[in-house]
Amino acid sequence: MTRTVITWRQGPRSVRPGMKFRDIGNVIQKHAKAHGFSVVKTYCGHGINRLFHTAPNVPHYAKNKAAGLMKVGNTFTIEPMINAGSFNDEQWPDGWTAVTVGFLTFYCFYAVTYFPPLRPYFAALC
Repeated sequence: MTRTVITWRQGPRSVRPGMKFRDIGNVIQKHAKAHGFSVVKTYCGHGINRLFHTAPNVPHYAKNKAAGLMKVGNTFTIEPMINAGSFNDEQWPDGWTAVTVGFLTFYCFYAVTYFPPLRPYFAALC
């Protein structure tokens, strides 16, 4: 679990104005792979504003095709699924629950600012 948390925390290092959203995935996967883990490619972080799941999409794996540059005021999640085995996942019949063998996931909300990454007030428990 410790390696998963450390890997998850690599993503916010790429959060600042002018950075590409795809860079978050490059950083997370590089760290995960270095420690023998994989990253699920099916799900990604997402923007949040008045609606919860909005653009931008924030993939957590390397060489993704996420479009756009971070701008001050963007708010989004970073929530990679880090696996001890294959990155393959499957969905349960409930149509919502996604599982893999040996995975752990963490998430947090981030806001792009001129200063180091800030978490919005509603994400203070991350």
